[in-house]
Amino acid sequence: MRNKRITLCWLAVVLCAMGPAWGDAFTAGGGRLVALQNNDGGWDWPLSDGNRNIGSAHNIVAPVGMGLAQAYGMEAASSVQAALLKAGTYLLLKGPRQIVPEDGYFAAALDGILGGTKYTDHVKNNFFKPLATGTFPYWGEWTVRVDTTWYLGNLRLMRIDQGLPNLGAFDCGMGLHAARAVGMDTKPWIAATKAA
Repeated sequence: MRNKRITLCWLAVVLCAMGPAWGDAFTAGGGRLVALQNNDGGWDWPLSDGNRNIGSAHNIVAPVGMGLAQAYGMEAASSVQAALLKAGTYLLLKGPRQIVPEDGYFAAALDGILGGTKYTDHVKNNFFKPLATGTFPYWGEWTVRVDTTWYLGNLRLMRIDQGLPNLGAFDCGMGLHAARAVGMDTKPWIAATKAA
């Protein structure tokens, strides 16, 4: 126990000594994300293919956008705010089949920075609420509709089939965090995370 306390004390000293360096790192990271942002408001996967006019990978907007949000929290640069607005527009153009659970926590962050509830409302109304009511159009506009439990079970099985069972648990946990961020009932997300 004593060794853990000493380690934590040294860690605190190092982090305090880095003080401004943390802010510089976030600012530099935010600048890089602004520079790599595609014209549609999203980002490539891998992060830059060299062509800003080709469509973005819809499943990485939230994690990359959260990097921008964190950079904006360190230094409210106008270039980062403009990039957040572009990413928010991209998010609002995503349909139900393009929205991923992580979009919930990014939507909440956008609303917190830019004001209002339009990003959270979009993700709730097109993803979380349809899942909660069993009306989510998993296969597009076909007649098959699924609920949260089915969606998360399928997500976990997909990751197992890919040989990545721990990623299924991660996906469920991130979805739980996102559901909470947008104010949804988290019980099915908790159950899926525990089962993963």
